[in-house]
Amino acid sequence: TPYYYVYGYDGTDVSAAKATSNYTTYGVLYNWPAANTACPTGWHLPTDAEFTTLTNTTGNSKAGLISAEWFNNLFAGYRGTDGSFHDVASDTRFWSSSASSSSNAWYRGLSTSYSAVLRANNNKAYGFSVRCLRD
Repeated sequence: TPYYYVYGYDGTDVSAAKATSNYTTYGVLYNWPAANTACPTGWHLPTDAEFTTLTNTTGNSKAGLISAEWFNNLFAGYRGTDGSFHDVASDTRFWSSSASSSSNAWYRGLSTSYSAVLRANNNKAYGFSVRCLRD
């Protein structure tokens, strides 16, 4: 089931969620099923291979990705499976469209604590950011 999360907002009213300053600043976090439907027509959620191409092009550097057109990025943190939000303003994670198993999917992570781009997989129930790639 697709789920959408706004940091610091626990309700279900979309208008109220969009009225929060955290929505304006950090946007929405998506579980993996929601991430796969988040991009508008003409765009898609990047595959793990597309993320690899981007990180190889930028030398796997956080600075290269942040300056890349794909990642005009704020560090939106992430949402754990227990409903808690983590690392807002110091970490961000972007879902890929590629599953790594029946319960996990690949993502890329950026953090103020390290200079390289993290490639890892995590439970599809986590709330991560998305960046869409033009078809």
